[in-house]
Amino acid sequence: MTMLHAGNGGMCFIDSVELDEVYTPIVVKSRRLIRDSEGAGRFRGAPGIEVELGPVDCRMEAGFVADGNINNPLGARGGGAAAKSDQFRRKKDGSVERLEQCSQVWIEDGEMLVSIACGGGGYGDAYSRDPARVQQDVQEGLVSRRRARKVYGVALKTNGRVDEEATKQLRKVGRATARTARGRKQ
Repeated sequence: MTMLHAGNGGMCFIDSVELDEVYTPIVVKSRRLIRDSEGAGRFRGAPGIEVELGPVDCRMEAGFVADGNINNPLGARGGGAAAKSDQFRRKKDGSVERLEQCSQVWIEDGEMLVSIACGGGGYGDAYSRDPARVQQDVQEGLVSRRRARKVYGVALKTNGRVDEEATKQLRKVGRATARTARGRKQ
């Protein structure tokens, strides 16, 4: 999976964090995928990413436009929307300040910019996603066990394997509930 983000130091290619820190006076505290941020679907969207970075022995000007706060990626053909983007300044005292979605800000030495980029919307009904793929998503830390059950209708045993009988039942009940809800809207 490719992560392109502000944590790449403005470069339009993926480089190691260590090289980014050599090229520019920054420290990248973290760059990670965000669990449960994907758009659910038969084909799930990519998860969002979070990057926390700040200047080293200087101040840093950061400019960005992040309309994913309002217009997050929607799903298609019944797929779910991805989680929204966001951006924060972590101050020296550890408190967090939300930044405007379109900003040009100074991050002082000792402060950090926390940038959350949205992932992608899902395609198709989440209940039609192959349970083995959901199991793999859980094993890789992209989807929580709770979300697997609630959103994808996939029950996992304590050993992490798909509980096929419980999954069939969850999906049967979930589809029936969805049909009832659609009927009320009409």
